[in-house]
Amino acid sequence: MQAIVLEDFGTPERLLVRHDLSTPPAPGVGEVTVKVLATALNPIDNKVRTGSIANVIGASLPMVLGWDLAGEVIETGAGVTRVAVGDFVVAMSAQAATGIGTWAELVKLPEDLVTAAPVSTTVAEAASIPLAAVTALQAVDKLGPRNDRALLLVSGILGAVGRYVAELAALNGWEVVGLVRDISKVPPGYGFTTVDAACAPLFDAAVDTAGVTEIAQAVVDGGDIVSLVPTALPRVERGIRLHQSFVEENVRHLAEIVNLVDNKELSTRVHAVYPFSAVVDAVTAFEAGGQIGKTILVPDHIYYA
Repeated sequence: MQAIVLEDFGTPERLLVRHDLSTPPAPGVGEVTVKVLATALNPIDNKVRTGSIANVIGASLPMVLGWDLAGEVIETGAGVTRVAVGDFVVAMSAQAATGIGTWAELVKLPEDLVTAAPVSTTVAEAASIPLAAVTALQAVDKLGPRNDRALLLVSGILGAVGRYVAELAALNGWEVVGLVRDISKVPPGYGFTTVDAACAPLFDAAVDTAGVTEIAQAVVDGGDIVSLVPTALPRVERGIRLHQSFVEENVRHLAEIVNLVDNKELSTRVHAVYPFSAVVDAVTAFEAGGQIGKTILVPDHIYYA
C-alpha cells in the first residue's frame, strides 16, 4: 500500500513515500475501510510535521499525516448501517489526536466519521471540504444567534477556513467583511468586502482565523470574538467576550456541510493537485503561502496531470 509516512519531525523532506506498508486489518464492528481517491493538506499537518506541537499530540512516530479524505467504501464491519460498499464518501479524522492519518491509499475509520460525499463536486473538491468547513461551522456556531447584530469581521478570509466562516456567517444573516494582510492579493470577484487593517470599533463581532491579536480594536464594546488560534489570542477589554473554538470530529456537521455544498450555498476551491510521490513539492509550495484554495494529494496510481 502506498502512503506518505513521517518518520521524524522536521522539514518536508522528512515525508517519505512508501509502497511497502501493510493494508489495514479488516474493519471491526462499526468500522469501514475507504479507498482514498484524494486527500488534502492543512496547516495542522505542517505543525505536526515540524514537531512544534509534539508535546500535545496523541500520535507517535512514525505516522501518516492527513485529516481529510474523499474516497470509496470497499469493506464494512459488522453493525455498519449508514454506508455500504461502493459508496462515495468524505471523512475527517483528527489525526493529531488519534494517529489515524488519511495520506494513504487505504484508511480504516469508525463509521461515525464517514458521510456521503457531495454529488456536485469533483473528487478533489470533495477532499478539500471536511476539516476547513467543519472548523468554520463550529466557530460560527459559537457566535450564537445573530439577534440585532449585523457586522462581522473575519480575519484570514482568503484561507480555506476563513472563506467558509464568511460564507456560513452570511447564510446566518451577518454582513461580512474580510481582514487580509495584503488587499492586492484578493482575487477579482472574491465575493466579500475586504480591508487590510483593523479599524476603529465598528464590528459587532469578529472571527479570528489568522492570529491577529489586534483584531479586538475593531469590535464594539460588549461585542464577541471567536478565536481559532490559541497561540495568538486577541487582547480583549471594553467588555468584549472572547470565545475559543477547537475543531471536533462531528459527522452531523460534516453532513450538513455536504448538503450546503450540493445546494450551492457553500463553495469549494482547489489550488493544485499533486500525486503522493510529489508530496515534498506540495508541502514546500503550501508552506510558502499565497495560495487561494486547497492543495490536494492523490495516490500515484490515480493521478493524472
